[in-house]
Amino acid sequence: MFLRARQPLPQATSAKCVLAASSTLASWSLPPDDAYDAFQYYLTTAFAGHTPSGYPVNADDQNNPDGHVSVLDAFEHAKNMDKTLDKPALEDAKPPIAARMTLWGMLP
Repeated sequence: MFLRARQPLPQATSAKCVLAASSTLASWSLPPDDAYDAFQYYLTTAFAGHTPSGYPVNADDQNNPDGHVSVLDAFEHAKNMDKTLDKPALEDAKPPIAARMTLWGMLP
């Protein structure tokens, strides 16, 4: 998934990266038909706000509901929903911006 911000991103010393597994681990698919990568499925539905069949998904952080799904919100949703052996990882910028970054740019 490639993201293009509509406004400039703050200066960072490292990139933002969301991974389902490390280079030494496999990323697992969803049973029963293995049609989707488990972590990627939940990450994508978090950003989309619904499943492919149209079932609503609310991934906005319930402790801080702001009406937007940030990269961090989507990551946490996918990590919590993925019941496979995936070991998801989030590499954030320095200073951290994943909680403010959305698909449409930066939150204030």
